[in-house]
Amino acid sequence: MNYLEKIVEAKPKVALQLAEELLKENNDPLTQTRVLNARAFAYYMLNDFNKTVETARAAEAIALKNNFQEQYAYALYHQGSAFWRTGDYAQAYELCTQALRIFEKSDNLQGQLYSTNRISTILFELNNFNKAQEFNDRCLQLAQKLNDNSLYARMLSNRSYMHYRQKDYQNMLKYALLSISVYDKDQENLFVRHPLVNAGVAYLELGDYKQAEFYLKKSIPISQQAKDKLTELIGWKFLARCHKNLKEFSLALPEAFKALNIAKEIKSNFEIKNIYLELAEIHNAVNNHKQAYTYLAEAFRLLEDLQSNEINDKIARTLKQYEIEKRENEIKLLHQEKTITALNLSRQQNIKNFLLLIALILFAATFITFRAFLARKKAHQVISLKNTELQTIDKIVKDINKETELNNLINSIFSHTLNLLPQTQRGGFLAYDEEDDCFRPVVFYGYSEQEVAHVRFSKEEAARRYKEKAELVAEGIYILRKPELAYGSERLREFMSLPEVILTLELALEGQTLGYLLFENFDNPAAFNNSDVERLIRVREHLISALVKTRYIMKLEEASRTDPLTCLLNRRGMIEKLQQEIDRYHRYKNPFAIAIGDLDDFKKINDTYGHECGDYALLEVAEIFRDKLRKVDQVGRWGGEEFLVLLPQTHESSALIAINKIREEIRKNPLSYKENTIKLSMTFGLAEFKDQKSLDECLSQADNALYYGKTLGKNRVITFSDLKRKQI
Repeated sequence: MNYLEKIVEAKPKVALQLAEELLKENNDPLTQTRVLNARAFAYYMLNDFNKTVETARAAEAIALKNNFQEQYAYALYHQGSAFWRTGDYAQAYELCTQALRIFEKSDNLQGQLYSTNRISTILFELNNFNKAQEFNDRCLQLAQKLNDNSLYARMLSNRSYMHYRQKDYQNMLKYALLSISVYDKDQENLFVRHPLVNAGVAYLELGDYKQAEFYLKKSIPISQQAKDKLTELIGWKFLARCHKNLKEFSLALPEAFKALNIAKEIKSNFEIKNIYLELAEIHNAVNNHKQAYTYLAEAFRLLEDLQSNEINDKIARTLKQYEIEKRENEIKLLHQEKTITALNLSRQQNIKNFLLLIALILFAATFITFRAFLARKKAHQVISLKNTELQTIDKIVKDINKETELNNLINSIFSHTLNLLPQTQRGGFLAYDEEDDCFRPVVFYGYSEQEVAHVRFSKEEAARRYKEKAELVAEGIYILRKPELAYGSERLREFMSLPEVILTLELALEGQTLGYLLFENFDNPAAFNNSDVERLIRVREHLISALVKTRYIMKLEEASRTDPLTCLLNRRGMIEKLQQEIDRYHRYKNPFAIAIGDLDDFKKINDTYGHECGDYALLEVAEIFRDKLRKVDQVGRWGGEEFLVLLPQTHESSALIAINKIREEIRKNPLSYKENTIKLSMTFGLAEFKDQKSLDECLSQADNALYYGKTLGKNRVITFSDLKRKQI
């Protein structure tokens, strides 16, 4: 009998055949119970969870009848495991806890380990990370007591994955390496593939790509030997990401395709979507923007399907629950009607008893009707709340597919989320600004524009305010009570109005915090509860999807506005910046100047030294522009060897000084190319934008001044005012 239990995990199909033969040959109740439990476990390994529950219940019935307590506990454990895999966490937790109590009474350490591990995974799926880790600690202790290296290594690997879900990559790596070191004592154990993948992913997230490559490569042949398609897929996917980060795109691309083929083979749309995103990033990195966009569009099509299926499943579950409650009430009504009929048939002729019976009937009917009314009312309330949540998610999904501007998208999603959190009195979205290296509000609710105009937080200050002093209630979700302590002083309330509680949703992508979504209440410290947190958990997935989409679109948009050689703005990008400056001029009357510069004798450089040398000259000049211009200034490659400079809030006289400094810097820095020293110089035409000018007129004036400078001998800056004086 022991041999059957040992081969279930390695060869579940073979175990099922042997179990069938044993059940036919043996009528002993204990043997039958053990065979049925082994059979249930085999069905579980084959992902047939309905058969798992059915077979485990058969084992449970025999075990209860014969008082086989340990086998009864194993039957409960197998049912709980099946319910866990199908998402019925409440039922799974109850059954596994019941099994654990029985195993503890009988001092069955292996049963305790299995049940405790399953409870740990259930709590983890419910985002109760602290409790999940407590149970995992117990699993590690039990595995050591059993002196079972394989189980101990498996529990260490589970702990590693827990830290991955919490984005604690240092501890993820620590437990993965511990697990591998234990597995190394058993060279034949194929389960080592899991901590190998975990170690590779941890090194990848920590930026050590060579170590990541080593462990991921090592995991793949073991996954293939174990015929574990999902773990092999994960290995190829992260290996592709590793080589992408190393800029080894010729390796990354075929690895991503291997992962994609496996994902299609096992029909995992979730993984197919993820790999399409990886392929989009790879093609974008090699400037194949058209192919990148194709994969990106396909990924978002799958994402929309996945989100639609999720919404439909939730609606179906809600309606099913409503139908169950409705049917239960109808059964109760029928039962009461039968009771009344029986009472009527057996009533006595005595008038007093008859009246009493009538009163009883009326009371029962009233009570039943009232109970049915309350049940229907409660069901309608539940459905109403669920419908509000589903409608909100549906609106968010539609906005994700419609909007491409990040601020508009966040504003729309924040407005929808307020429907789920009506107790929010103020709030908004703090977005990370890469240019200024700080967080600033881009969407706000309950605050005026003047109140938030100068709000800026460094990365450290934002983390201290909204994360470090707050309670982590779920992945990326924090509740901050007594914000004055996080802001720096308990006495702040004496001088300013502060919220009683802040519910914060951190939006992060690939380890970088992109922003904080804030919901504030000024009246009640307990304004936000677990239900609100659960709603935010569901919304968070869609928000991150929105950020992924807008990030890719912004990258593609940025590429379309950037000159590929110098990485400066191209003509299109500069025209957009010029138009924005004109709009500001019409609102605030702030002056600005435009300079067009042309590299002198550029054709001669190309003809004498080759076009590669010409490219180096353009790169040299672009670097000088970057180094010498102010942060608010803009420079772009206007075409060929021409550059255009935009100087906001600058009159012609000040612009002349700034451009002359750049001209002089170019003159003083000759280009070194293949042992040749090549002198460079540039001629500029400069014009200030006036109220009566159009953009085309201003550009034409700068261009005319440039042409005049060329006729005067090059290597100079000519203003349009100079040109007008000469013409007079």
